[in-house]
Amino acid sequence: MDFVRRWSEKSEIGAGRFIGWLDITASKFYDWRERYGKVNEHNGWVLRESMATSRRRTCSPGVSRRSMPSGIESWRRRGNSVRFAVSKLRKKEEPSLRATSSEWRVKWPTSGLPTTRELGGSRDSDTLRNTERTRCSTLSASTVCMGFLLAFSLTCDVAKSQDHSASHSVYPLNKFQPGQWVEKVSGDFTKPGEPFVFRIHQDAGYVTLPHTHPIDEYITVVKGSWSLGMGRRFKRSALEPMDTGTFGIAPKNMAHFAWSKSETILQIHGIGPFSSTVVEPVYELNEKGIFSLTSLLLPGRPTSSSPPDCFALKINAKVRGELGEGLVVGARCSPSNQITQYWVQKSNGERFWATLQELQAQ
Repeated sequence: MDFVRRWSEKSEIGAGRFIGWLDITASKFYDWRERYGKVNEHNGWVLRESMATSRRRTCSPGVSRRSMPSGIESWRRRGNSVRFAVSKLRKKEEPSLRATSSEWRVKWPTSGLPTTRELGGSRDSDTLRNTERTRCSTLSASTVCMGFLLAFSLTCDVAKSQDHSASHSVYPLNKFQPGQWVEKVSGDFTKPGEPFVFRIHQDAGYVTLPHTHPIDEYITVVKGSWSLGMGRRFKRSALEPMDTGTFGIAPKNMAHFAWSKSETILQIHGIGPFSSTVVEPVYELNEKGIFSLTSLLLPGRPTSSSPPDCFALKINAKVRGELGEGLVVGARCSPSNQITQYWVQKSNGERFWATLQELQAQ
């Protein structure tokens, strides 16, 4: 049962095919499976009457030493296994008998195997020879089957490794379109247990407000200059610079924030599920209205209860800052952090972020 179960799982072959290869009837196999792990209550096999003469009876549990025959047959029973031993006793040799509740043994003195004539004819010899031949055939078939399964398993492993290597891919660093935040590279970060890689695009001046993740966040800066800090409130003094090629880790459930000094592309990887939850309420302004955000990666819910002083500038307001001038196309506000940042698009399509203190209305 262990052999069929192990190799069926390893080679992904149904148990029915193993039963056929092992030359076992399905009913016998499933009967064994029902009895697997239970106490054996079977009485074992009994030597056929045709294999013994009237003077050579088989030993069975309960036979006293006085009634033991001086013949040739003896057997050992362990569970379902029955083994026959043949020996020829001389008149002066006596068997030594030992019996327990779980084992029955008859140990005969070693005197060599008898000849066919001594056994009383060729019938007993032919029967024993056929038994040994059948046993050897079964052993050979089992050995060949096991060898085949081992070879098949190795072939499957090699095929899987080749398939894995054949499915490799290269993901170039693409240019993000205006307004695009996320690019999925590999896997799905929303599925539990699935490895994932995705990239986040942030324009220059963007403040990533404090948030948490349910897993460790592994961050690599692949373009631009970025800074990372830990805490539930945004503090520029707590930011640690991360230039292109720098790797950082934000532990799971630990609040952190960031700031993009220039246009930045971050590559995030890990094992899902991955999400981003803001620590304090965040409001977003765009051409469709005002929305309440619970995640920095997902759209928010429409709301009309945002603080009145959150958005002093409106959509399409013309402004000027250190990075240029243009029109307001969006904004994000965090009352607890006292930050309102505006998304400005220049005439050439480029965008940047700046706070109200860094902008001048025109």
